[in-house]
Amino acid sequence: MTADAMTGLGGLFLLVSLLLMRMPAALGLLAVGLALMLLSGAPVGGIPAVILATLDRQDVLAIPLFLFFSHVMVKGAAADTLLRFSQALVGHWPGGLLVAAVAASVLLGFVTTSGVAATAALAALAMPGLLAAGYPRWLVLGLMAGSGTLTLLLPPSMPLMMLGLVMDQPVGDLLIAGVYPGLLLSVLLLIMACVLGARFGRRHKKMPAPRRREALIGGVPLLLLLGVLVSFAFFADLAAAQLAAIAATLAVLVICGVYRRLPLRQLADTAFESAVGAASLLAIAAGAKALLLGLSVTGFPGALVDLATGLPGVAVFIVLLSLLVIVLAFLLDGLGLLLVVLPVLLPAALVLGLDPVWLAVYFVLLLQAALVLPPSGLNLLIIQGLARSQPAEITEGAAVFLVPLALVALVWCLWPGLPFGEPVILTLVPTAW
Repeated sequence: MTADAMTGLGGLFLLVSLLLMRMPAALGLLAVGLALMLLSGAPVGGIPAVILATLDRQDVLAIPLFLFFSHVMVKGAAADTLLRFSQALVGHWPGGLLVAAVAASVLLGFVTTSGVAATAALAALAMPGLLAAGYPRWLVLGLMAGSGTLTLLLPPSMPLMMLGLVMDQPVGDLLIAGVYPGLLLSVLLLIMACVLGARFGRRHKKMPAPRRREALIGGVPLLLLLGVLVSFAFFADLAAAQLAAIAATLAVLVICGVYRRLPLRQLADTAFESAVGAASLLAIAAGAKALLLGLSVTGFPGALVDLATGLPGVAVFIVLLSLLVIVLAFLLDGLGLLLVVLPVLLPAALVLGLDPVWLAVYFVLLLQAALVLPPSGLNLLIIQGLARSQPAEITEGAAVFLVPLALVALVWCLWPGLPFGEPVILTLVPTAW
Protein backbone atom coordinates (compact mmCIF):
# COMPACT_ATOMS: atom_id res chain seq x y z
CA MET A 1 0.00 0.00 0.00
CA THR A 2 1.44 3.38 -1.01
CA ALA A 3 2.05 6.29 1.36
CA ASP A 4 -0.95 8.15 -0.06
CA ALA A 5 -3.17 5.11 0.44
CA MET A 6 -1.92 4.86 4.02
CA THR A 7 -3.04 8.47 4.44
CA GLY A 8 -6.51 7.41 3.38
CA LEU A 9 -6.45 4.54 5.87
CA GLY A 10 -5.37 6.96 8.59
CA GLY A 11 -8.30 9.19 7.65
CA LEU A 12 -10.71 6.30 8.24
CA PHE A 13 -9.20 5.61 11.66
CA LEU A 14 -9.56 9.31 12.45
CA LEU A 15 -13.19 9.22 11.37
CA VAL A 16 -13.97 6.22 13.58
CA SER A 17 -12.31 8.04 16.49
CA LEU A 18 -14.36 11.17 15.90
CA LEU A 19 -17.59 9.18 15.71
CA LEU A 20 -16.70 7.35 18.92
CA MET A 21 -16.28 10.76 20.57
CA ARG A 22 -19.88 11.50 19.53
CA MET A 23 -19.03 14.08 16.90
CA PRO A 24 -22.03 14.54 14.59
CA ALA A 25 -21.63 12.16 11.67
CA ALA A 26 -22.08 14.85 9.01
CA LEU A 27 -19.34 17.03 10.51
CA GLY A 28 -16.97 14.11 11.01
CA LEU A 29 -17.37 12.86 7.44
CA LEU A 30 -16.94 16.34 5.98
CA ALA A 31 -13.94 17.18 8.19
CA VAL A 32 -12.05 14.00 7.32
CA GLY A 33 -12.81 14.37 3.61
CA LEU A 34 -11.58 17.97 3.65
CA ALA A 35 -8.44 17.00 5.60
CA LEU A 36 -7.59 14.26 3.10
CA MET A 37 -8.04 16.69 0.20
CA LEU A 38 -5.70 19.22 1.85
CA LEU A 39 -3.06 16.61 2.71
CA SER A 40 -3.10 15.30 -0.85
CA GLY A 41 -2.83 18.79 -2.33
CA ALA A 42 -6.06 18.37 -4.28
CA PRO A 43 -8.34 21.40 -4.87
CA VAL A 44 -11.04 21.43 -2.23
CA GLY A 45 -13.43 23.06 -4.68
CA GLY A 46 -14.34 19.56 -5.83
CA ILE A 47 -16.22 18.89 -2.60
CA PRO A 48 -19.10 21.35 -3.22
CA ALA A 49 -19.44 20.08 -6.77
CA VAL A 50 -19.72 16.45 -5.63
CA ILE A 51 -22.20 17.35 -2.89
CA LEU A 52 -24.40 19.34 -5.27
CA ALA A 53 -24.35 16.50 -7.80
CA THR A 54 -25.49 14.10 -5.07
CA LEU A 55 -28.33 16.30 -3.84
CA ASP A 56 -29.46 17.48 -7.28
CA ARG A 57 -31.58 14.35 -7.85
CA GLN A 58 -35.30 13.76 -7.85
CA ASP A 59 -34.76 10.80 -5.49
CA VAL A 60 -33.75 13.24 -2.74
CA LEU A 61 -37.38 14.34 -2.41
CA ALA A 62 -38.37 10.82 -1.40
CA ILE A 63 -36.55 11.12 1.94
CA PRO A 64 -38.53 14.00 3.53
CA LEU A 65 -41.79 12.72 2.04
CA PHE A 66 -41.33 9.19 3.36
CA LEU A 67 -40.25 10.59 6.72
CA PHE A 68 -43.47 12.63 6.83
CA PHE A 69 -45.45 9.52 5.89
CA SER A 70 -43.75 7.57 8.70
CA HIS A 71 -44.27 10.29 11.33
CA VAL A 72 -47.96 10.61 10.47
CA MET A 73 -48.46 6.85 10.73
CA VAL A 74 -46.62 6.55 14.04
CA LYS A 75 -48.47 9.52 15.57
CA GLY A 76 -51.69 8.05 14.25
CA ALA A 77 -51.17 4.94 16.40
CA ALA A 78 -50.61 2.60 13.45
CA ALA A 79 -48.80 0.13 15.73
CA ASP A 80 -51.79 -0.19 18.06
CA THR A 81 -54.26 -0.55 15.18
CA LEU A 82 -52.20 -3.22 13.40
CA LEU A 83 -51.61 -5.17 16.61
CA ARG A 84 -55.31 -5.23 17.52
CA PHE A 85 -56.18 -6.24 13.95
CA SER A 86 -53.67 -9.12 14.04
CA GLN A 87 -54.85 -10.28 17.45
CA ALA A 88 -58.46 -10.27 16.29
CA LEU A 89 -57.48 -12.29 13.23
CA VAL A 90 -55.17 -14.97 14.68
CA GLY A 91 -54.99 -14.35 18.43
CA HIS A 92 -57.15 -17.39 19.21
CA TRP A 93 -54.78 -19.80 17.42
CA PRO A 94 -52.36 -21.92 19.45
CA GLY A 95 -49.58 -19.42 20.05
CA GLY A 96 -51.70 -16.85 18.26
CA LEU A 97 -50.71 -13.88 20.42
CA LEU A 98 -47.08 -14.34 19.41
CA VAL A 99 -48.01 -14.74 15.74
CA ALA A 100 -50.14 -11.60 15.94
CA ALA A 101 -47.26 -9.59 17.41
CA VAL A 102 -44.88 -10.66 14.64
CA ALA A 103 -47.53 -10.07 11.95
CA ALA A 104 -48.14 -6.56 13.28
CA SER A 105 -44.40 -5.92 13.25
CA VAL A 106 -44.20 -7.02 9.61
CA LEU A 107 -47.04 -4.70 8.63
CA LEU A 108 -45.51 -1.88 10.66
CA GLY A 109 -42.30 -2.36 8.69
CA PHE A 110 -44.10 -1.00 5.62
CA VAL A 111 -45.30 2.18 7.32
CA THR A 112 -42.31 3.44 9.27
CA THR A 113 -38.74 4.37 8.40
CA SER A 114 -37.30 3.87 11.91
CA GLY A 115 -36.52 0.39 13.14
CA VAL A 116 -35.87 1.66 16.65
CA ALA A 117 -39.22 3.47 16.80
CA ALA A 118 -41.06 0.45 15.40
CA THR A 119 -39.41 -1.88 17.92
CA ALA A 120 -40.10 0.37 20.91
CA ALA A 121 -43.70 1.16 19.94
CA LEU A 122 -44.80 -2.39 19.22
CA ALA A 123 -42.85 -4.04 22.02
CA ALA A 124 -44.34 -1.65 24.59
CA LEU A 125 -47.82 -2.70 23.43
CA ALA A 126 -47.31 -6.43 22.88
CA MET A 127 -44.71 -7.61 25.38
CA PRO A 128 -46.73 -7.28 28.62
CA GLY A 129 -49.50 -9.47 27.21
CA LEU A 130 -47.07 -12.01 25.76
CA LEU A 131 -45.15 -12.41 29.00
CA ALA A 132 -48.37 -12.58 31.01
CA ALA A 133 -49.59 -15.34 28.68
CA GLY A 134 -46.62 -17.49 29.68
CA TYR A 135 -44.42 -17.29 26.61
CA PRO A 136 -40.71 -17.73 27.43
CA ARG A 137 -38.97 -14.41 27.85
CA TRP A 138 -36.10 -15.39 25.51
CA LEU A 139 -38.58 -16.22 22.74
CA VAL A 140 -40.47 -12.95 23.10
CA LEU A 141 -37.20 -11.05 23.34
CA GLY A 142 -35.79 -12.51 20.14
CA LEU A 143 -38.88 -12.22 17.97
CA MET A 144 -39.72 -8.69 19.08
CA ALA A 145 -36.15 -7.45 18.66
CA GLY A 146 -35.69 -9.19 15.32
CA SER A 147 -39.02 -8.36 13.72
CA GLY A 148 -38.44 -4.72 14.62
CA THR A 149 -35.52 -4.64 12.17
CA LEU A 150 -37.73 -5.48 9.19
CA THR A 151 -38.29 -1.79 8.54
CA LEU A 152 -34.60 -1.58 7.53
CA LEU A 153 -35.34 -3.85 4.58
CA LEU A 154 -38.99 -3.32 3.69
CA PRO A 155 -39.93 -0.12 1.83
CA PRO A 156 -39.76 2.69 2.74
CA SER A 157 -36.30 1.63 3.90
CA MET A 158 -34.27 4.65 4.97
CA PRO A 159 -30.91 2.80 4.86
CA LEU A 160 -31.53 1.74 1.26
CA MET A 161 -32.58 5.25 0.26
CA MET A 162 -29.45 6.73 1.82
CA LEU A 163 -27.27 4.15 0.13
CA GLY A 164 -28.90 4.97 -3.18
CA LEU A 165 -27.79 8.59 -2.83
CA VAL A 166 -24.25 7.85 -1.68
CA MET A 167 -23.66 4.99 -4.14
CA ASP A 168 -25.30 6.87 -7.06
CA GLN A 169 -27.89 4.12 -7.56
CA PRO A 170 -31.61 4.55 -8.34
CA VAL A 171 -33.45 4.64 -5.03
CA GLY A 172 -36.48 2.89 -6.53
CA ASP A 173 -34.39 -0.11 -7.61
CA LEU A 174 -32.96 -0.48 -4.11
CA LEU A 175 -36.39 -0.28 -2.46
CA ILE A 176 -37.88 -2.89 -4.79
CA ALA A 177 -34.87 -5.19 -4.38
CA GLY A 178 -35.30 -5.16 -0.60
CA VAL A 179 -38.87 -6.49 -0.81
CA TYR A 180 -37.85 -10.04 -1.74
CA PRO A 181 -35.53 -10.81 1.20
CA GLY A 182 -37.73 -8.71 3.49
CA LEU A 183 -40.81 -10.79 2.74
CA LEU A 184 -38.84 -14.03 2.92
CA LEU A 185 -37.56 -13.10 6.37
CA SER A 186 -41.09 -12.08 7.41
CA VAL A 187 -42.45 -15.49 6.36
CA LEU A 188 -39.71 -17.32 8.27
CA LEU A 189 -40.38 -15.27 11.40
CA LEU A 190 -44.12 -15.95 11.16
CA ILE A 191 -43.47 -19.68 10.74
CA MET A 192 -41.13 -19.61 13.73
CA ALA A 193 -43.76 -17.74 15.76
CA CYS A 194 -46.39 -20.34 14.80
CA VAL A 195 -44.23 -23.34 15.68
CA LEU A 196 -42.61 -22.04 18.85
CA GLY A 197 -45.75 -20.21 19.94
CA ALA A 198 -47.78 -23.41 19.72
CA ARG A 199 -45.00 -25.27 21.52
CA PHE A 200 -44.61 -22.88 24.45
CA GLY A 201 -47.87 -20.96 24.47
CA ARG A 202 -51.48 -21.88 24.75
CA ARG A 203 -54.74 -21.36 22.90
CA HIS A 204 -56.58 -18.17 23.79
CA LYS A 205 -60.24 -17.41 23.55
CA LYS A 206 -61.51 -15.27 20.72
CA MET A 207 -62.16 -11.66 21.43
CA PRO A 208 -65.78 -10.84 22.21
CA ALA A 209 -67.59 -10.44 18.91
CA PRO A 210 -68.09 -6.65 19.15
CA ARG A 211 -64.44 -5.99 20.00
CA ARG A 212 -63.23 -8.40 17.33
CA ARG A 213 -65.44 -6.78 14.71
CA GLU A 214 -64.24 -3.34 15.73
CA ALA A 215 -60.56 -4.39 15.57
CA LEU A 216 -60.94 -6.05 12.16
CA ILE A 217 -62.83 -3.13 10.65
CA GLY A 218 -60.39 -0.69 12.24
CA GLY A 219 -57.45 -2.26 10.44
CA VAL A 220 -59.02 -2.20 6.97
CA PRO A 221 -58.12 1.41 6.04
CA LEU A 222 -54.44 0.83 6.89
CA LEU A 223 -54.38 -2.41 4.91
CA LEU A 224 -56.03 -0.72 1.95
CA LEU A 225 -53.42 2.04 2.14
CA LEU A 226 -50.64 -0.54 2.08
CA GLY A 227 -52.27 -2.38 -0.80
CA VAL A 228 -52.52 0.79 -2.85
CA LEU A 229 -48.88 1.69 -2.20
CA VAL A 230 -47.64 -1.80 -3.06
CA SER A 231 -49.70 -1.77 -6.27
CA PHE A 232 -48.24 1.58 -7.30
CA ALA A 233 -44.72 0.44 -6.43
CA PHE A 234 -44.85 -2.73 -8.54
CA PHE A 235 -47.29 -1.96 -11.33
CA ALA A 236 -46.98 1.78 -11.93
CA ASP A 237 -43.97 3.37 -13.56
CA LEU A 238 -43.33 5.84 -10.75
CA ALA A 239 -40.13 7.35 -9.41
CA ALA A 240 -39.37 6.99 -5.69
CA ALA A 241 -40.26 10.64 -5.06
CA GLN A 242 -43.63 10.24 -6.78
CA LEU A 243 -44.42 7.13 -4.71
CA ALA A 244 -43.39 8.99 -1.55
CA ALA A 245 -45.71 11.87 -2.41
CA ILE A 246 -48.61 9.45 -2.88
CA ALA A 247 -47.76 7.74 0.43
CA ALA A 248 -47.68 11.03 2.31
CA THR A 249 -51.01 12.13 0.85
CA LEU A 250 -52.72 8.84 1.64
CA ALA A 251 -51.32 8.88 5.18
CA VAL A 252 -52.91 12.27 5.83
CA LEU A 253 -56.23 11.16 4.34
CA VAL A 254 -56.34 7.92 6.35
CA ILE A 255 -54.99 9.11 9.71
CA CYS A 256 -56.59 12.56 9.74
CA GLY A 257 -59.70 11.86 7.67
CA VAL A 258 -60.66 8.28 8.51
CA TYR A 259 -59.25 7.63 11.97
CA ARG A 260 -59.23 11.30 13.04
CA ARG A 261 -56.30 10.65 15.39
CA LEU A 262 -54.05 13.48 14.27
CA PRO A 263 -55.51 17.00 14.30
CA LEU A 264 -54.76 18.97 11.18
CA ARG A 265 -53.06 21.68 13.24
CA GLN A 266 -50.40 19.12 14.23
CA LEU A 267 -49.53 18.37 10.62
CA ALA A 268 -47.38 21.51 10.42
CA ASP A 269 -45.32 20.31 13.40
CA THR A 270 -45.06 16.85 11.84
CA ALA A 271 -43.91 18.34 8.55
CA PHE A 272 -41.30 20.43 10.37
CA GLU A 273 -39.99 17.36 12.22
CA SER A 274 -39.75 15.50 8.93
CA ALA A 275 -37.90 18.38 7.27
CA VAL A 276 -35.40 18.57 10.14
CA GLY A 277 -34.84 14.82 10.03
CA ALA A 278 -34.40 14.86 6.26
CA ALA A 279 -31.93 17.75 6.48
CA SER A 280 -29.88 15.79 9.01
CA LEU A 281 -29.84 12.70 6.81
CA LEU A 282 -28.95 14.63 3.67
CA ALA A 283 -26.14 16.40 5.53
CA ILE A 284 -24.74 12.97 6.42
CA ALA A 285 -25.02 11.87 2.79
CA ALA A 286 -23.21 15.02 1.69
CA GLY A 287 -20.47 14.37 4.25
CA ALA A 288 -20.13 10.79 3.02
CA LYS A 289 -19.60 12.02 -0.55
CA ALA A 290 -16.93 14.44 0.70
CA LEU A 291 -15.19 11.57 2.47
CA LEU A 292 -15.30 9.39 -0.64
CA LEU A 293 -13.79 12.20 -2.72
CA GLY A 294 -11.02 12.66 -0.16
CA LEU A 295 -10.30 8.92 -0.14
CA SER A 296 -10.26 8.77 -3.94
CA VAL A 297 -7.51 11.38 -4.24
CA THR A 298 -5.35 9.36 -1.84
CA GLY A 299 -5.71 6.25 -3.98
CA PHE A 300 -7.11 4.23 -1.09
CA PRO A 301 -10.00 2.69 -3.10
CA GLY A 302 -7.47 1.56 -5.72
CA ALA A 303 -5.39 -0.13 -3.03
CA LEU A 304 -8.50 -1.97 -1.86
CA VAL A 305 -9.16 -3.07 -5.43
CA ASP A 306 -5.65 -4.53 -5.62
CA LEU A 307 -6.19 -6.38 -2.35
CA ALA A 308 -9.59 -7.66 -3.48
CA THR A 309 -8.29 -9.02 -6.77
CA GLY A 310 -5.68 -10.96 -4.80
CA LEU A 311 -8.34 -12.82 -2.79
CA PRO A 312 -9.09 -16.47 -3.66
CA GLY A 313 -12.64 -15.58 -4.71
CA VAL A 314 -15.65 -13.34 -4.26
CA ALA A 315 -17.00 -15.54 -1.47
CA VAL A 316 -13.94 -14.69 0.63
CA PHE A 317 -14.60 -10.98 0.04
CA ILE A 318 -18.20 -11.36 1.24
CA VAL A 319 -17.12 -13.28 4.35
CA LEU A 320 -14.52 -10.62 5.19
CA LEU A 321 -17.11 -7.88 4.62
CA SER A 322 -19.52 -9.64 6.95
CA LEU A 323 -16.92 -9.97 9.70
CA LEU A 324 -15.89 -6.33 9.29
CA VAL A 325 -19.48 -5.13 9.67
CA ILE A 326 -20.06 -7.27 12.75
CA VAL A 327 -16.90 -5.92 14.41
CA LEU A 328 -17.58 -2.29 13.52
CA ALA A 329 -21.16 -2.60 14.71
CA PHE A 330 -19.81 -2.57 18.27
CA LEU A 331 -18.20 0.83 17.58
CA LEU A 332 -20.43 2.75 15.16
CA ASP A 333 -24.15 3.33 14.90
CA GLY A 334 -26.06 1.91 11.97
CA LEU A 335 -26.04 4.98 9.74
CA GLY A 336 -22.34 5.66 10.26
CA LEU A 337 -21.62 2.04 9.48
CA LEU A 338 -23.68 2.19 6.29
CA LEU A 339 -22.12 5.31 4.87
CA VAL A 340 -18.51 4.61 5.79
CA VAL A 341 -17.94 0.95 5.02
CA LEU A 342 -19.98 0.09 1.95
CA PRO A 343 -19.21 3.08 -0.33
CA VAL A 344 -15.49 2.71 0.47
CA LEU A 345 -15.57 -0.97 -0.50
CA LEU A 346 -17.81 -0.47 -3.53
CA PRO A 347 -14.99 -0.14 -6.14
CA ALA A 348 -13.47 -3.42 -4.97
CA ALA A 349 -16.89 -5.09 -5.05
CA LEU A 350 -17.51 -3.90 -8.61
CA VAL A 351 -14.16 -5.29 -9.75
CA LEU A 352 -15.18 -8.66 -8.30
CA GLY A 353 -18.42 -8.54 -10.30
CA LEU A 354 -20.86 -7.84 -7.47
CA ASP A 355 -23.93 -5.82 -8.38
CA PRO A 356 -24.19 -2.65 -6.24
CA VAL A 357 -27.94 -3.12 -5.65
CA TRP A 358 -27.39 -6.70 -4.53
CA LEU A 359 -24.54 -5.62 -2.28
CA ALA A 360 -26.57 -2.79 -0.68
CA VAL A 361 -29.36 -5.21 0.27
CA TYR A 362 -26.86 -7.72 1.63
CA PHE A 363 -25.26 -4.96 3.70
CA VAL A 364 -28.66 -4.08 5.21
CA LEU A 365 -29.08 -7.76 6.15
CA LEU A 366 -25.77 -7.50 8.00
CA LEU A 367 -26.98 -4.33 9.68
CA GLN A 368 -30.08 -6.17 10.89
CA ALA A 369 -27.82 -8.75 12.53
CA ALA A 370 -25.78 -6.00 14.17
CA LEU A 371 -28.92 -4.56 15.78
CA VAL A 372 -29.69 -7.78 17.66
CA LEU A 373 -26.19 -9.06 18.43
CA PRO A 374 -25.47 -9.09 22.17
CA PRO A 375 -24.27 -7.33 24.15
CA SER A 376 -24.71 -3.98 22.38
CA GLY A 377 -27.33 -4.54 19.67
CA LEU A 378 -29.61 -1.51 19.87
CA ASN A 379 -32.90 -3.33 19.26
CA LEU A 380 -31.95 -6.02 21.75
CA LEU A 381 -31.11 -3.39 24.36
CA ILE A 382 -34.49 -1.72 23.84
CA ILE A 383 -36.32 -5.01 24.37
CA GLN A 384 -34.07 -5.91 27.30
CA GLY A 385 -34.91 -2.62 28.98
CA LEU A 386 -38.63 -3.12 28.51
CA ALA A 387 -38.56 -6.74 29.70
CA ARG A 388 -35.76 -6.32 32.27
CA SER A 389 -34.15 -9.49 30.95
CA GLN A 390 -31.04 -11.35 32.07
CA PRO A 391 -27.86 -11.67 29.92
CA ALA A 392 -28.56 -15.35 29.19
CA GLU A 393 -31.99 -14.47 27.85
CA ILE A 394 -30.38 -11.86 25.57
CA THR A 395 -28.15 -14.50 23.96
CA GLU A 396 -31.03 -16.95 23.50
CA GLY A 397 -33.23 -14.19 22.14
CA ALA A 398 -30.62 -13.16 19.58
CA ALA A 399 -30.30 -16.74 18.35
CA VAL A 400 -34.05 -16.87 17.69
CA PHE A 401 -33.70 -14.13 15.08
CA LEU A 402 -30.18 -14.70 13.78
CA VAL A 403 -30.94 -18.22 12.53
CA PRO A 404 -33.66 -17.20 10.02
CA LEU A 405 -31.69 -14.05 9.13
CA ALA A 406 -28.64 -16.18 8.27
CA LEU A 407 -30.84 -18.39 6.11
CA VAL A 408 -32.20 -15.37 4.22
CA ALA A 409 -28.67 -14.03 3.70
CA LEU A 410 -27.62 -17.40 2.30
CA VAL A 411 -30.60 -17.48 -0.07
CA TRP A 412 -29.82 -13.91 -1.15
CA CYS A 413 -26.27 -15.00 -1.98
CA LEU A 414 -27.23 -18.18 -3.85
CA TRP A 415 -30.47 -17.07 -5.54
CA PRO A 416 -30.65 -13.28 -5.47
CA GLY A 417 -33.40 -11.16 -6.91
CA LEU A 418 -35.66 -13.97 -8.05
CA PRO A 419 -38.85 -13.90 -5.99
CA PHE A 420 -41.11 -15.03 -8.82
CA GLY A 421 -38.63 -16.77 -11.08
CA GLU A 422 -37.52 -13.56 -12.78
CA PRO A 423 -34.97 -10.92 -11.75
CA VAL A 424 -36.28 -7.91 -9.83
CA ILE A 425 -35.80 -5.01 -12.28
CA LEU A 426 -32.07 -5.69 -12.56
CA THR A 427 -29.99 -8.80 -12.99
CA LEU A 428 -28.73 -9.03 -9.45
CA VAL A 429 -26.79 -12.29 -9.68
CA PRO A 430 -23.09 -11.56 -8.99
CA THR A 431 -21.31 -12.18 -12.25
CA ALA A 432 -18.26 -13.59 -10.49
CA TRP A 433 -20.22 -16.66 -9.38
